[in-house]
Amino acid sequence: DNVTLLRRTTVFGKYDDHLYGLVERTGDHLANPATGRPRQILWQLRTRRAVLASGAIERPLLFANNDRPGVMLTSAALGYLRAYAVRAGRRAVILTNNDSAHEAARVLAEAGMEIAAIVDHRQMTADSDRPDVPGSEILYNHAVIDTAGRRGLTGVTVARLDVNGDAAPGSERQIACDLLCVSGGFTPNVHLYS
Repeated sequence: DNVTLLRRTTVFGKYDDHLYGLVERTGDHLANPATGRPRQILWQLRTRRAVLASGAIERPLLFANNDRPGVMLTSAALGYLRAYAVRAGRRAVILTNNDSAHEAARVLAEAGMEIAAIVDHRQMTADSDRPDVPGSEILYNHAVIDTAGRRGLTGVTVARLDVNGDAAPGSERQIACDLLCVSGGFTPNVHLYS
């Protein structure tokens, strides 16, 4: 009862004594706005505390030739799919160190992308509850150590990790793909103003 949700509203400034300026777009987005109604409302909001939660940034993982065309963050591949209905590749490998990429692999597979493998830096544990992606191999305790391709990605080299987190000699293998989705976790963009 004590919460007011202001949709289509942008905070445009923070001023002295915890004063915030907001603009609410009430009619700008409408093709035929109501007569006599304002198009925008200016709000002056004074708070004791404010939390600005503006999302998170996905972190990359580092390996040789990680800047080759066809290597992108998992969130970018999902963004292309959700915003433009575009698959960033036909056959993908997902490289991760967190659970979010396993769900992303499922979403990409449901959109018709072949998921060749999910390469996870972590050990598989008994309480691992990650969604299955039919037809894809899950390689726990593995890493991508290199990529191949001249004008675009044609494959990746993966290797098992030893106890020190290095590539175990002799465990390298090639996986053909035209897309490598990388997810190294997320860094939150949260700011607390008090």
